Amino acid sequence: MVTWHTRVSAEGARSHVVRLMERQAARAAAVVLGASSDLVDQARLRGARDARLAPVALPAPRYALDEDELLRNKARAELGAVARPLLVTVGRLEPGQGYGPLLDAARVWRELDPEPLLVVAGEGRERPEMQRRIEDEGLPVQLVGRRDDVPELLAAADVVILASRWEARSWLAQEALHAGVPLVATSVGGVPDLVGGRRPSSSPMAMRPRSPMRWHACWRTPSAGPNSPRRAAARRRAGPRRTTRSPTS
Repeated sequence: MVTWHTRVSAEGARSHVVRLMERQAARAAAVVLGASSDLVDQARLRGARDARLAPVALPAPRYALDEDELLRNKARAELGAVARPLLVTVGRLEPGQGYGPLLDAARVWRELDPEPLLVVAGEGRERPEMQRRIEDEGLPVQLVGRRDDVPELLAAADVVILASRWEARSWLAQEALHAGVPLVATSVGGVPDLVGGRRPSSSPMAMRPRSPMRWHACWRTPSAGPNSPRRAAARRRAGPRRTTRSPTS
């Protein structure tokens, strides 16, 4: 049995070697389990005899992330987002995570009133370049580094953003959905399966990666705010609040 969790990006001669290795592994396995539908399709393309979807699900929290409005307001105040839209994204600051188009979109946000604030939690090799752009261009973006209070950050947000160029079963997307926070995500990998491919007003919005002009309006997602139907449903599912910590990737 072989499990397939991620997609390998390679170019030139290395891409040929990767394809050969994938073909060998797929054909030798009795069963290939893929974390997303596109990985299952890829395994079949490589010659897998039996390829199946094996999605990895994040357990639903047993507490309401945004039940305490005082804590939510405190978190927003600490971030400087009391009277402005707050967008939050969490993940490694690495190539392929889609932060470039988000920073491009943030240039447009400077002209808005109130000006949205994008908070990026996580660390990685892209941080110095991102920080340089933020300072040179005066972007409304804060890099807050690695955090152990991700649930509180998500609860404080008006919108959660997933800008990756590829994801299998994004934990950030699942956490946002559990918390009832509006999610705007790239329609890549296993994300469409995760959100059901629906687009009613209370469902996640999906868009293509590398599209700054689409990202610049993402903070206008319908049903944002602490009293949205999704947050109310999350509170009902979660029940009494219990303290927990979830570190950044």
